[in-house]
Amino acid sequence: MLPDKDEKGNYPSHTGPGGYPLVYISQNRKDICAVCASKKRDERDEIVGVVLYWEGMAILCDECGEINLESAYGEIDEENQ
Repeated sequence: MLPDKDEKGNYPSHTGPGGYPLVYISQNRKDICAVCASKKRDERDEIVGVVLYWEGMAILCDECGEINLESAYGEIDEENQ
């Protein structure tokens, strides 16, 4: 389920409570930032999901390549798993 857009038609980049980062998933399985997800999209590549990005290395938006999507808790610590 996607979050509601604001009055300007934009998806949020973080959750309301907690401020956790959100990564949007397109129909073609791309990781998309909130800015790109909010833009008018081709019906063959609509936004179909959103995930809380808890931990992992920073990734670039697959669409604009400019917005760095940071996880809430940083990279996964392999030693403590």
